[in-house]
Amino acid sequence: MAETEKAPENETPPAPASGGKKLLPILLVVAGGLIFGGASGFFMVGPAIAKKVAPSAAAAGKEAAKEEAAAATESGGEGGGEGAKVFLLDNMVLNPAGSSGQRFLLVSIAIRPKDSAVEAELKARDAEVRDALLRVLGSKHVEELSDVTQRDRIKEELRVALEAIMKPGTVMGLYFPQFVIQ
Repeated sequence: MAETEKAPENETPPAPASGGKKLLPILLVVAGGLIFGGASGFFMVGPAIAKKVAPSAAAAGKEAAKEEAAAATESGGEGGGEGAKVFLLDNMVLNPAGSSGQRFLLVSIAIRPKDSAVEAELKARDAEVRDALLRVLGSKHVEELSDVTQRDRIKEELRVALEAIMKPGTVMGLYFPQFVIQ
């Protein structure tokens, strides 16, 4: 019987050691799976979800722009002349300077013309107006665009660019009803 007692003592210590060796690869596989799943979710699923959210934000911005334009037209606005309406350039998308195409700006710009003749000219020269505005905004870095304290300076630069292709004094105000940086 002494030999039977010694045999279980010899078998008992190897059992936990072999169980521990089997547990380590399983833990490594589970940890690796969690890391891989989290990374793939972050880099693949996240941007897909963001693309679905951006159009709904654009729709909300479009509604706000229409409401602001209607309110500005009704009130006559700051120096708005003879029934001039706000001219809306909706959903312009561009890559800011230095972003290497990794970031983008989605912006809508409402322009308050001096009078209805200027509004008609804005409509007739829509492509030229958009190009001038995109050129100015595209020269800005993400840091400048995201700094709210710089918005008035950017609006002034946009007004100057517009009046360079139109006539001085034709733009009474600029507004950003939608300004989204991704």
